[in-house]
Amino acid sequence: MPSTPKKNRHQPMTQEEFCSALAALGLNQVTATPHLGISLRTINSYANGRVIPAPVAVLLRTALAFKIPPEQWG
Repeated sequence: MPSTPKKNRHQPMTQEEFCSALAALGLNQVTATPHLGISLRTINSYANGRVIPAPVAVLLRTALAFKIPPEQWG
């Protein structure tokens, strides 16, 4: 009996969704760096099409869904 492949539970975050999420959270590429713990260069690469890692996507989507401001991500 063939096994069915598991579906990906998390859709990849697009660069448009990434930029929109930052804006909705009151962040820009510079102000997002300390909250995400990644460099400006990395954030810029996500905004320009580099694949956004699942942990970053989950953090941003969760913060948006539950209206958690970046100051409380701690």
